[in-house]
Amino acid sequence: MSTYSKVDVDFSKSPVECDPDPVIVKKNQQNGVQWTSKETGYNFTGVTIDNVTYTPSSNSAGEFKDVAITTNNNKSVMTITDTVTDTNDHEYALVYTDPQGASHTFDPTIRNQD
Repeated sequence: MSTYSKVDVDFSKSPVECDPDPVIVKKNQQNGVQWTSKETGYNFTGVTIDNVTYTPSSNSAGEFKDVAITTNNNKSVMTITDTVTDTNDHEYALVYTDPQGASHTFDPTIRNQD
């Protein structure tokens, strides 16, 4: 596997926008998804995929695992491994805090392809 499918998250938009949406993860080309905030002050805290919440402390096994949250130039970055076992669309919600510390979610789509 080579790299993460990269998604820019624009928190300045109302509603929040992800580019691309849906994010495409192709088997044998990507090993997961990487979301990067375009703004400072917003921090990823986890992601809910198909009604299962993943955080760095949960890191459960299965289709999705190994959540990591870091920063790059004071902007939040979150990655998750995707084994692309199930080549369907997966509903997900980014879980994040805003600059005032309030928690929010946003619902784009992951599209796994063979």
